[in-house]
Amino acid sequence: MVKRATDGISARSKEADELAHAPDVLWAAKGQPITGIGGGRFRLTASTLFFERGTLTTNAQQVPTHQLFDIDMRQSLTQKARGVGDVLVHVHRPSGVEVAVLPDIPHPREAVTIINRVAHEARLAAPLYVRVS
Repeated sequence: MVKRATDGISARSKEADELAHAPDVLWAAKGQPITGIGGGRFRLTASTLFFERGTLTTNAQQVPTHQLFDIDMRQSLTQKARGVGDVLVHVHRPSGVEVAVLPDIPHPREAVTIINRVAHEARLAAPLYVRVS
């Protein structure tokens, strides 16, 4: 029984890794928490930022890139020593602003730069009625 449970986890892991290398993916990262367990998987295409977190249960979300603005980074002392940081993504939704945290991302400054660039390009390309500045 334990073997089947772990087989399922590794199959999902392999599937997520394959998605991260899809041709339309501009950026992908796997969170690296200090415990080594439960790091989220994140990937960015020109149109969508995908979040997936959880080990035993999964919480997945997709956000259109034209709704992303104000991408920030924060880094604790221990994260800095490990070369990771949290990327904070401010999402403009019809109901208000939501902040999504991408925790323990390797090379967080690079992630901020890429997500900002893609979001800016998406907002410029979006029709006027959904444009957010």
